[in-house]
Amino acid sequence: MAGQKIDELFWDLGANTTPLIGAVGKAQKSIKGLAGNVGLLKIGLGAFAGIAVIAFAKATSAAAKLDAPLREVSTLLDQT
Repeated sequence: MAGQKIDELFWDLGANTTPLIGAVGKAQKSIKGLAGNVGLLKIGLGAFAGIAVIAFAKATSAAAKLDAPLREVSTLLDQT
């Protein structure tokens, strides 16, 4: 796609565009690789968020279970 447009420049400018076409091809491959890495990053962040939500839910549940017995004990103690 980009190579075809660059070839058209060859005829307009009379220049050797072969190195430029190669560089454009390398850049396109790099961009595709970067897009793949971004996809992996999104998966990793999603997994991390899921684990964080589960950990928070378990911590909240544990705190709620501890709260009721502590309230019962506080009723038995003489508070000043």
